[in-house]
Amino acid sequence: AKIPELLDDNRPLFVGESSSQQFYVMVDVPEDAAPGLYTGNISIQCGETKNALFPVEFTVHPFVLPALEGTRQYAAMYNADRHHPFLSDPGLREFDLARLLDLKRHNMNSVLFPTVPYKSKKDFEVLYQQVNELLDSAAYPKLPMPYHNGNLTVQDITDIRDIVRKHDGREILFYPVDEPHFNKRDLAIRLYAEARQVPGIRTYCTVSQDDIDIFGENIDFRTYMITGYAKFEPDRIREECARDKKIFWWYTNA
Repeated sequence: AKIPELLDDNRPLFVGESSSQQFYVMVDVPEDAAPGLYTGNISIQCGETKNALFPVEFTVHPFVLPALEGTRQYAAMYNADRHHPFLSDPGLREFDLARLLDLKRHNMNSVLFPTVPYKSKKDFEVLYQQVNELLDSAAYPKLPMPYHNGNLTVQDITDIRDIVRKHDGREILFYPVDEPHFNKRDLAIRLYAEARQVPGIRTYCTVSQDDIDIFGENIDFRTYMITGYAKFEPDRIREECARDKKIFWWYTNA
């Protein structure tokens, strides 16, 4: 269960009898690899049983995707490592830098702020400086960072805003509710309205078009689901974002 992109530990993953488990095979293609179809086999051994061969083929295309430059484009990944805190433990600085550089190699240029509880203005200021220093060390551009926390008071949000201004660091986007369309819309309506009481801040949410129809005036960075079960009206979204000076982002697992 090795995931090179996340620099995760090697951990054995046991597949029980009469059960199945999905695995991903990730291939790093050398920059000088010739375009074309590549084929091969993966050999799997289980206990004393005979090796099984699984055929593999993949295509190398005759082009390279350009790296994200400057701040006109934005690409960030949620941290999903359950074994290591990301960017929030000073003792893991070397690990964090290695991961940031690996993400950058895969064309990411920002991160979500660590999802940690808010303890005090002083503690948050220390963490905020640490995260910015790590991103600067990895030569990341100065882009906004969504902070997912549904327990912030109006005073907490005000304090965080003031910390960002004091250090002239990366903007914090306030992200109290994730995917409100799944039985959390009433909560989102209340929390985004409360956040909006603080002048000079901007908000972020993973939304469907229905969410925006109901309380979109309080969401600045609208990260849309693009799926078959959520309404998505691209022409209308483009017009509304331009008119209301809102930011269109999107996410999908496709």
